Amino acid sequence: MVESIKTDLPALEVTSDGKPARVGTAKRQYIAGWPDQTALTRILTVIARDCGLETRDLPDGIRCRDTQTHRFFFNYGADAASVDGLNLAPASVTWKSL
Repeated sequence: MVESIKTDLPALEVTSDGKPARVGTAKRQYIAGWPDQTALTRILTVIARDCGLETRDLPDGIRCRDTQTHRFFFNYGADAASVDGLNLAPASVTWKSL
């Protein structure tokens, strides 16, 4: 679903038929519609990168948090998962030193 918009803001992405799909500047952007998961992931990855933030793909249900000395992996899922060479049991947390 894409809105039809008219704006003087630069088009950051366009639809296959050339209509603006994402417009704005580095600090403010507007998405003219509801992107699917692939498009949303791409857009957020680009925005994060442009802001100097690192992103990473994680399996469903897995969250990752860093401290100065450790990286923690939380498995909120009901199934086991693997990430960064670690096996996480369902509903568990594990860590490794940085």
